Amino acid sequence: MACEQIEGGFVCGARYTDVRLLRFYCPTCGKDTWSVVSCAEWYGREDCCLRCGERWGEGMRAERPFIPGWREKSKAQARKLWKSAAATA
Repeated sequence: MACEQIEGGFVCGARYTDVRLLRFYCPTCGKDTWSVVSCAEWYGREDCCLRCGERWGEGMRAERPFIPGWREKSKAQARKLWKSAAATA
């Protein structure tokens, strides 16, 4: 488990065990596209399409947030995860 101290408290979450960049067919885009695939302790596999920002877990599309600009934030978060994983490899 990965924990960080933030403003006098601790935030803990699952540690990523594997992060990869793969091609897959995105049903939302309707095309073969690049995806950041991450596997975390307890949570299993999660895919994030780098074209549309849609997230997939265990074969099902994840719930979409009601936040303006969520697609761009999702893509940026996936790219950041990929770059941090590649830097530590």
